[in-house]
Amino acid sequence: MNRQIKRLLLALFAAAMLVSILPTSGAAETAGGTTVTNNATVYYSDGVTSTSADTTLAPATFKVDNRVEVTMTLNTTSPMAVVTGAADRVHSFTLTNGGNTTQRYSFAIADGGTFTVANPTTGVKIFAEICPCDGIYNGTDVDLSAGGLTPDVAPGATIDIHVWVNIPGALTPPNNSTITLTATTHNRSAVDVNATTETNLGLNTEDAVFNDVAGATDAATDGKYSVTAAYTLVGTEMTITKSVALVSDPLGSGLTIPGAIVEYTIIAKNGNGAAPAASSATLSSIQDFIDIGKLTIVADSVNITTSRGGSFLLRTTDLGDGDTDGVAYNSGTGGLVIDSTVFLPAGGIYTNAGELQDGQTITITFQATIQ
Repeated sequence: MNRQIKRLLLALFAAAMLVSILPTSGAAETAGGTTVTNNATVYYSDGVTSTSADTTLAPATFKVDNRVEVTMTLNTTSPMAVVTGAADRVHSFTLTNGGNTTQRYSFAIADGGTFTVANPTTGVKIFAEICPCDGIYNGTDVDLSAGGLTPDVAPGATIDIHVWVNIPGALTPPNNSTITLTATTHNRSAVDVNATTETNLGLNTEDAVFNDVAGATDAATDGKYSVTAAYTLVGTEMTITKSVALVSDPLGSGLTIPGAIVEYTIIAKNGNGAAPAASSATLSSIQDFIDIGKLTIVADSVNITTSRGGSFLLRTTDLGDGDTDGVAYNSGTGGLVIDSTVFLPAGGIYTNAGELQDGQTITITFQATIQ
């Protein structure tokens, strides 16, 4: 073989080996369905002229296959405490496309436990989060309850899924229920990815290679992933809200500038507003932490009122509640602690100190100055 041709072939081989061992860390994976085309060229001389030959008319080609990997995590507390007849109970999940190809997903729900939530009579709904994402169901997300597909989910991307249920009425504790949410991968269309199974379709046809692990009820390498979430029936369900309003500012501008005073309102209620509580709730304390780097609590500005009829004004914000008025404040941590038993005493129809019966509330207000 001509020495010049040998040197050229050796150089091409060395270059190919170098490329094959270069690190690819951090590089995006090649998407399934991508056609990869490679040509080779040889340069040679016949002793008279130098020329070349290449594979342009018959290049080496193949398609990158679709590696299917899907996982899902539960983001909400499980079991979720619920009361009989409660509406709009939401478990939230995050699905991750761990594969190399943009996919879409459908979802199905299976029931378990001693009472049923996933059926048309209780109005179960499945919603896909539409970004900008807030991680919670907000009424504007896409309804997938009828078997629809999510929008495209790119490789490495996530999408939040919210399962919304109503709890049946006329239930008594102890009782529990579970839902198992199963995601099925689709090929960027309504076609189940399992229709393109690992059948070794050839180098020039996109194949599906399943690399997903087993979920709660599905098998490994099936293009699916399942997660179970639970509900447990309790006798009562406390709800708590917190709001803030501007009281005054040093310039009279009506704006929250440094030096302005804001007032926080905290309301704790026995019951979720959708269903009656089955029993009383006994509160021990209510705690709040203000941002001490940005706010300074206004001394002795804590007021407590209860729907039981109590009104306790201008409680002192002392460390450790040295005056035993039910309010303690730690200026080092910003921690405000309300001893509920002081403001909800036992007696009469109330068996325990701190007791709130169905629908009853305790309201705390306090003021802080913007630094």
